[in-house]
Amino acid sequence: MVIYIDADACPVKEDTFKVAKRYQLTVHVVSGVAIHLPKADWILPAVAGPGFDAVDNWIAEHAKENDIVVTADILLADRVIKNSVFVIDPRGRILDADNIGDARATRELLSELRQRGEIGLGPAKMGKNNRSNYLSSLDELINLVMKRQRP
Repeated sequence: MVIYIDADACPVKEDTFKVAKRYQLTVHVVSGVAIHLPKADWILPAVAGPGFDAVDNWIAEHAKENDIVVTADILLADRVIKNSVFVIDPRGRILDADNIGDARATRELLSELRQRGEIGLGPAKMGKNNRSNYLSSLDELINLVMKRQRP
């Protein structure tokens, strides 16, 4: 099991590192440009380049069955879920084959409402509860994947 972080504008990188260290997991931190990361042999930076979907494409090409992807990007989540990859967003919502369709529909609806000017731009700011939910959900997800990998 490997964790991939869609790192551009990801607010939970440090939280992910803490949990991954406890479980001795490798973390690929994928970004469009080089970013500062803690020095650890299990934290692996990957610069996908500046292309529009470069980070998404890199993650989709490398993430394998039973890996975990941390992203708020619903379209990336949809791509990797099809390959039996687990997805968690920075607020702790676990996305899977059962709920990705609803997440895509909600994304489309919110996009339409933003274009009409009926709602503000972007998600609400991260709060302490979001961070707590994320940590709890990530821990739960790692344990779920570990149970599935046992013979």
